[in-house]
Amino acid sequence: MDVSEFRGSPVLRAVAMSILGGAWGGMLAATCWLMLRAPTGQADWFPHADKVWHFIALGALAVPLAVALPSRHHVFAGSGLIMFAAGIEAAQQAMGLGRTADVWDLAAGAAGAAAAIAVGARVRCIVLRHANSWAARSAK
Repeated sequence: MDVSEFRGSPVLRAVAMSILGGAWGGMLAATCWLMLRAPTGQADWFPHADKVWHFIALGALAVPLAVALPSRHHVFAGSGLIMFAAGIEAAQQAMGLGRTADVWDLAAGAAGAAAAIAVGARVRCIVLRHANSWAARSAK
């Protein structure tokens, strides 16, 4: 069965995409705020914890994109997130709030986005398979 697209109700698809889009917009805003705010002065929990947070933040932004977008758009979405991460790093340097641009933060974010898109693509296949079988049963 081809699971490239949801074959159920267009209304259900619109509602799901609206919810997913709203959640993603909120996550994007939170990511911008957390990465651009002034440093708090607290010590990291462990060495290089900021790299882990960059990995998680960009990964969290990538999963909804991978689930919502067809697979032919995943490379574009990943590239966009990497450009977003580069923009965040440049903004950190330019704002003068005590944060500096770090290529390793960018690399951690890119790795998080790539890993999450791979996971999200698999989740998309599973979700669409179940949603399409549910839609087929409901149509009978």
